[in-house]
Amino acid sequence: MKTNFYFKKDIRVDDNLKFTIKITPQNAVSGASLVFFNIISLIFGILEGWDFADFVFLYWIQSVIIGVFQFFKILRLKKIKAVDKTGKKIYIYLI
Repeated sequence: MKTNFYFKKDIRVDDNLKFTIKITPQNAVSGASLVFFNIISLIFGILEGWDFADFVFLYWIQSVIIGVFQFFKILRLKKIKAVDKTGKKIYIYLI
């Protein structure tokens, strides 16, 4: 299945290290929905008269939930052994 990218950027750190940032439609929707629901939560909290601790708790819970999903995503990474231009062994992680 071919994925169309909204954004693709190659970044070269030095002569031996280069990586690519890709924003796919799935990533864009995920980021946009996160921003949207944060704004909704902020508006709702202001209208309901929440104090600062309530907002901190809400965003802390959100961070925990995101962290749990990212943890399982990390467990699914595939580790590939490779050799860079200098002959040094490196590991590449694929999603």
